Amino acid sequence: ILDNLWIMINEFAPYLILGFFISGLLSEFLTVDLVQKYLGSNSLYSVFLASLLGCLYPFVRGSHPVSAYLSKHGASKGSVTSFLISTPQTGIDSIFITYAMLGPIFAI
Repeated sequence: ILDNLWIMINEFAPYLILGFFISGLLSEFLTVDLVQKYLGSNSLYSVFLASLLGCLYPFVRGSHPVSAYLSKHGASKGSVTSFLISTPQTGIDSIFITYAMLGPIFAI
């Protein structure tokens, strides 16, 4: 069991690290001005962008504080809801792990 566990860890660790790296980039470059500019309106475009942001955010448990941050800094209710729905469904770490374990067909 331990040998198989070690093999699995080695297979999906690079993808998990890449997901953490992308999350770090998001937290570094997502400023209050960007939130208000792109997620502040009640348009379909802002909801789509929030959904895309939720797909790139790898921490499901951390999505509630981030959604509170977005809401507090000017994101619309539709954008915040879109972020909350897309985060647990399509986390980038989940996509990378699915790709590593099951291949590209299942990941898509």
